[in-house]
Amino acid sequence: VRYIPDIYLTILIIRGGIYGLFKEIEKNINIFLDFFVLIACYAFYMWKVPVKDEVTVEAGISELDINDFIKEDYKDDVEASFQSTLSEEELQTIGSYHVTLICNEKEYSVKVNVVDTTAPTAVVKDVEVYENDEVTADMFVEEYQDVTEVEVSFKDEVSTTSGGGQQQVTLVFTDTSGKASEYTVSLNVIADTEAPVFSDMQDIEITEGGTVSYKKDVTVTDNHDEDVEINVDTSNVDLNTAGTYEVTYTATDSAGNTATQTRNIIVYAKNEDGITVEEVYELAQEVIDSIITDDMTGYEKLSAIYYWVRNNLTYVSSTDKPAYYISTYQGLTTKMGDCYVYYATSRALLTCAGIDNLEICKSDTSVVGHYWNLVNIGDGWYHFDTVRRKNFSGLYLDDATLMAYSQAHNNSHIYDASLYPDIE
Repeated sequence: VRYIPDIYLTILIIRGGIYGLFKEIEKNINIFLDFFVLIACYAFYMWKVPVKDEVTVEAGISELDINDFIKEDYKDDVEASFQSTLSEEELQTIGSYHVTLICNEKEYSVKVNVVDTTAPTAVVKDVEVYENDEVTADMFVEEYQDVTEVEVSFKDEVSTTSGGGQQQVTLVFTDTSGKASEYTVSLNVIADTEAPVFSDMQDIEITEGGTVSYKKDVTVTDNHDEDVEINVDTSNVDLNTAGTYEVTYTATDSAGNTATQTRNIIVYAKNEDGITVEEVYELAQEVIDSIITDDMTGYEKLSAIYYWVRNNLTYVSSTDKPAYYISTYQGLTTKMGDCYVYYATSRALLTCAGIDNLEICKSDTSVVGHYWNLVNIGDGWYHFDTVRRKNFSGLYLDDATLMAYSQAHNNSHIYDASLYPDIE
């Protein structure tokens, strides 16, 4: 009997526990049902929404298509338009953006992913370089297309030190998304065996004690190098003593090919009247500046000089043949002289005009001597005689024409051809 209260209490506890357990289960069941109903409502809602949550487009398109934002089952049943869209710059820039749509009078915000899944395309070309030239990948590219920045590189190391020959080169075009494309081109490496070439150099004339700019008007061209180093050997020159001295010019290109050429430095003794070569050429340059312009052809310059001498000098017979530059001074200042003065004056003017010229003289002087010029404006050597003669023009004469005239006029222009370059 004394255990009855305890038994009863135990039964009450067990009963309470069972009741509480069922109540907790009931409570959890209600929570579960509420959650299930919520999920079901959301799924139903999403099933009823006609607009996609997000859209992925390829970078570089010109504009968004509203149809891409509508779910497939709703495309025929809704009216939609963009409330806000992406700019042209955003459509070309990889990233995530948001646009706003109005669909069936409701507003939706949709995520837009702009991606780049296309590798660059390019137009490439073969390249030809000389041995030891530097080459870059850009040299092989005509153009490329991609919506992002593109880096061009060589797939493998490229060398131009192989001594010449053709090789295949692979170019790699990589955009900022990591998409890459490869193109194969040809690289032809040429071995440089051609030496530089000097332009014709006229002799330099100065008076004793004068100075010389040895590299002035000296030009060198090369089949490869734009700038060629020129060295000048003046060890044999004495500018303080009258005479003719030889100067040697040496040009070497980057491949080691070498060319040499010489020119004369003619040093004249000081004149007792104080006339200097430099002064004479200053006078000649004044004439050239007054009759010649930069846009003239070589022949037009030649004609201007010819007619200036012919029309400004008066022929005066003389047996005195002083130094060339003294005769030139006479022609430019007194405007009178014999054939040597005509020749000397023409020579100075031709030289100032940059026209190659040489002295030529009659070989048979048993009757009378004669001097005239040879000129070359790029077409070979021709005769140039400015002395006025009846029914005669000495402007740019070929050899056959002048020799025909000479035979008809007591060998007026007979000369020793072995002493001169070939004349046209």
